[in-house]
Amino acid sequence: MISKSAVVYDRGSDGLFVHPHAFTTMGVLLEVPPYRRICQEDRDRLLWPEVAAALALSCRTVPHPKDPNRPSRLAQFAGFKSWRAFAREAATCDVHVIGGTYVFSPGFWDGRGYDGVEQCDRRLPLTASEEELLRCLNECLERSREGPP
Repeated sequence: MISKSAVVYDRGSDGLFVHPHAFTTMGVLLEVPPYRRICQEDRDRLLWPEVAAALALSCRTVPHPKDPNRPSRLAQFAGFKSWRAFAREAATCDVHVIGGTYVFSPGFWDGRGYDGVEQCDRRLPLTASEEELLRCLNECLERSREGPP
C-alpha cells in the first residue's frame, strides 16, 4: 500500500516540475499543490529535497473532484492550456513509499497519458543516501524518455 507519493516531470529546458499526490475520498491518487519548478542548473542541488518535501505533504485525503475533466492545476502552473500539452513532451517518474522502500516508476507516454511498466520500477531502501536517490531518480527519468521496453 502506498503511504507517500510524488511525481517528477522533466521538460528539458522548461525545467523539472514536482508535486505530491493525495488520495481522493474514492481512493484515487490525484495531483495536489504545492507545485514546484526547478531549473535544470539547480537539478543536482534541489531535485531530491523538493521530492522529499512533496513526499512529506502527500497522501492526505481530499474530496473526490466533481468534474473529472477539470483543468490541471499543474499545467496551469507550468503555463500550459492543458495537462496533455504539458505532459506529452515530458519524461516522468512517480516516487512512492511502500513499506520500507522507495519505489521509482518511470512513466511512458501512450498518446493519452502515462503508463508504468512494473519491470522498469526501481527500489531503494528508505535508508539510501540522497546521492543514491537522486541517481536512481535521474536514471528513471532517462528511462521514461527512452520509451517503453
